[in-house]
Amino acid sequence: MFRINYKAFITAPAAILCFIAPFIHKAGFNGTQYFSQEAFTLPMIIAGVILVASFLPVTNVYSPLFTFIGSFTALLSFVKVSYLYLSSVFFSGIADTIPGILEQIGFHYSFCLFAYVIAMLLGIVALFLPDDVA
Repeated sequence: MFRINYKAFITAPAAILCFIAPFIHKAGFNGTQYFSQEAFTLPMIIAGVILVASFLPVTNVYSPLFTFIGSFTALLSFVKVSYLYLSSVFFSGIADTIPGILEQIGFHYSFCLFAYVIAMLLGIVALFLPDDVA
């Protein structure tokens, strides 16, 4: 009969976030020192691995682990390239409110940072879901 794959249902949005974030990163930082091809291609490869692992019955059990490790690796590659951007933004001081800090950082950096963190959290949530329900 029909089986519901909860892990694929949770890890697929994480893969979509890992696929969209590099394009946002490229749109905001292309041509600057805060962009590298590694930080652009690695999350897209990770998104493909997550999707394939989520929908194959053999690797479905490990897809949340792939999601967490992959999105953490994507986050690290993003931070490695762009940590100096935060230094240059916050050199003159930090805003006193959260919306002010997000405005100061900018949309592109904030989106990529939150996308990778949310993808990691989705991987953690999927770790605790049942394998499949009939």
